[in-house]
Amino acid sequence: MGPARATNHEVEYAFFHDDSGNLTFAQIEQAQFQPYANTLRLGYARGNTWIKVIVNPARDDPDESKSGHSGVLRVGPNYLDHVDLYQRQDGRESILMAGDMASTRQNQCKDDLFCFDVGLSEEQSRTLFLKIQTDGVRWIQIHWINDRELNAQVLDRVARISSALSISVALLILGVFFAIFEPSKLMQCYCLFQLTALLFTFTSTGLMGRMIPQLDPQWVNSFGQMFQVMRIGMTVLLGRMVLKDYDLSPFHLWLTKVMLATCSVSFILIVLGQAHVALMSSYAVFFLNPAIQLYGVTKVKNIDPTLQKILILGYAIYAALVGFGTSVAFDWFPAYTTDASLASVADWRLNGMFVSMFVFWVVLKQQQTHQLKQMSDLQNLRLVGLQTQFSAQQLKERQSLIDLLTHELKNPMGTIRFALEALKRSITPHQSIEIPVQHIQQSVARMDALIEHVAQSNQVDAGNVLSVETIDLGEMIDEFTSEYAYPSVFECTKVEGLSFSCNRQMLSVVVENLLSNAVKYASDGRVQVQADKEYASRSEIDFVSEFLILKVSNQVDSMNMPDESKLFDRYYRHPNVMGIPGLGIGLSLVQSAVERMGGTVSYAVHDHQAQFSVRIPNNLRKQI
Repeated sequence: MGPARATNHEVEYAFFHDDSGNLTFAQIEQAQFQPYANTLRLGYARGNTWIKVIVNPARDDPDESKSGHSGVLRVGPNYLDHVDLYQRQDGRESILMAGDMASTRQNQCKDDLFCFDVGLSEEQSRTLFLKIQTDGVRWIQIHWINDRELNAQVLDRVARISSALSISVALLILGVFFAIFEPSKLMQCYCLFQLTALLFTFTSTGLMGRMIPQLDPQWVNSFGQMFQVMRIGMTVLLGRMVLKDYDLSPFHLWLTKVMLATCSVSFILIVLGQAHVALMSSYAVFFLNPAIQLYGVTKVKNIDPTLQKILILGYAIYAALVGFGTSVAFDWFPAYTTDASLASVADWRLNGMFVSMFVFWVVLKQQQTHQLKQMSDLQNLRLVGLQTQFSAQQLKERQSLIDLLTHELKNPMGTIRFALEALKRSITPHQSIEIPVQHIQQSVARMDALIEHVAQSNQVDAGNVLSVETIDLGEMIDEFTSEYAYPSVFECTKVEGLSFSCNRQMLSVVVENLLSNAVKYASDGRVQVQADKEYASRSEIDFVSEFLILKVSNQVDSMNMPDESKLFDRYYRHPNVMGIPGLGIGLSLVQSAVERMGGTVSYAVHDHQAQFSVRIPNNLRKQI
């Protein structure tokens, strides 16, 4: 056995693990125990763990062994379910029971460990046996001390527990304040995490059992296990919330869902009484989570590089701490993990301090990045505003220049037309000058049409729609068709009651250009015109109750079919119709005017029949 000096006695510890959990005390007394020193770590073992404690009076100070001071056997941690002390006195077997599931707590110290009072007034050695059973990690601490030293150790332990709880409460309050001023899902998730960390510390240190003694010890034990699983699950969820705004790896998302599902199943298993399996499963999540989150951070896209470096550093430190704690819990490297205090449930790693520092760091960095982005967006908006203002000013100046030029050009064009008329009257037929004069007249007509179209285009683009009057669409169609030399080319179909509020200039642009365009390019010289009324669908009823419909169709040769993607572009004309007079402005004017009136214009071809359909809402006064 491994001897240890405890106050005025030498103590030897040895253990024997009973996997079946069925051996009796008499059988255990004959078992072969293995010596160990300081702390016993067996991981998630099943069954009963027996500890043999042999207390020998100090050989170098025999007087102290007779001084009458009692020895105190301190056993921990608090989450051990059953801790039973067996000893033989005067040939009889006696049992003292403790543990967080024991029905009585008279043997419990004032801190989070269990104490057994054993008198040492005799000079001979004493042999004690401890039977320990628990669903959690078997990380067993046993210390034999003199009762005079007990108070000092208890006070130190209570101070550590109080510090852990105080830090947990302070972090929770700080998280709530952060969540009030930064109501993000990350901070809300952190507050829930810190709450579970506080409750876990509260239950795992035995405070719940002492503060609420009427609670069934089994419930107290189950609460501690539930909060442990919830704490692990919230740690996983925190990692998900940190990266939720970025483009994550699908594999990382799948792993995160598996870990959360495992924690949920573990919680249910605890309720069903399968705590051992539940705690093992949740601990696997606790061990793997830092590495999985670290993988996710390295694979994430569209994240700020500085924040990514912070996350990688944080998760790397977290993974190292979890790895070290796991190696201590399972005694992987016993030569480097002999300090039992590392297992304390009051340890700073378990009250959320590290996770809190990490989350606050990330939140502050995200706030800084968000503020910089807001400033950048604001600067961009200001720049766009200035550019828009500058473009609007340029457009206004261009429109003013176009208005001025079209106005000024009308006077010389009028003079030229007057001079041509005078010249035509002064020449006799068949003179050689007659043909050049006709060419000049045609050119003047084209220039005059160009000026008029440019003026119309400028007015439509400027949106200077001011006057609204009631107009009958059917009458306007008749007015334009009657101006043609052969009105019979138009086949008009109209319904009654096509009056609606509209700007005459805008509607004239639409009707005139569609009719002239159809006559100009009709291969058979025929144009079909249909004017109708259409009532709104259910989805449009709040916007307008009815629409005015105008459809203009004509037959077009297949070789002259226009490019539908360019049809409404200004100055577009099909290469095969360049011999026909035109500027390629009319359809763009139609589209602009219809859009100004809140309507739509479309184009379709059926069996070489080209059709333009205009749909205008009967609420133009609202549009204007």
